[in-house]
Amino acid sequence: MITARWSRWAVVAALALTSATVIAPLRGSPRAGASGKLASEACAPSALTVLTWSNYASYAASTPVRLTTIVRNSGPSACRVTLGGSSPLVTVRATDGSIAWASCGQTTPCPLYLMVATLAPGASRVQTWSWNQHTRGELAARGTYSVTTTASGTHSRLATSFRLGTRSAQPTVIASLTNSSRVTIARGATLVVRLSAQGLYVLSAPTSSPSLTARLSLGGATALALFVARSVGSAVVRATGTPACYPQCLMPSRLFQLRVTVTR
Repeated sequence: MITARWSRWAVVAALALTSATVIAPLRGSPRAGASGKLASEACAPSALTVLTWSNYASYAASTPVRLTTIVRNSGPSACRVTLGGSSPLVTVRATDGSIAWASCGQTTPCPLYLMVATLAPGASRVQTWSWNQHTRGELAARGTYSVTTTASGTHSRLATSFRLGTRSAQPTVIASLTNSSRVTIARGATLVVRLSAQGLYVLSAPTSSPSLTARLSLGGATALALFVARSVGSAVVRATGTPACYPQCLMPSRLFQLRVTVTR
């Protein structure tokens, strides 16, 4: 069992965060389509899902802010994305709209490289950053900061924010969507769930019983979902893995679930 106290925004994800800046393929990583040929078309904005979240909902002064971005092909076919340098581009803004930090181009130079990657349907790429809370050489002021992200011409689908200058901070809890997974979170917390299919399986979009409200839920080679804990009680997040070769093959379907307890 994994238990943690949460502030209003918290994250649970099947991802390990690192302090270094990294681009890395996730399980269910980019691969060529069934024909073995690379995709010739760039991913349309409607086919890409771009999400960024912080490893804390709030930060004490000088605590590094670690941000994670996932770029996912949510379309039905393989396509190409441009990554590296200024893509993804993450920007942190203060309440007055001024830029406090950016992954490049504002407070740091943009690396002079780009690469074209092929993402299979449902495949993802992840990148992480670390910000020391300093802007223009000084410690950033207390308050709420918003995060926007652009990757391969696509803007992040859901807004992200965090607070600076608080006395305490609630860390991200790492969990996985399996038959034995359990987690306890506080009402108002945001739950991020991700699961990669194995072999020939395709995943359904995760669903949940009461106490959790879905803000985003996508299936495919990887399942990705964001839920908000609306009320105290119990919930179960479920996703089903179905063989892509069905009904020609006789492989069984698989049920994945995460049991969630929502507290005050």
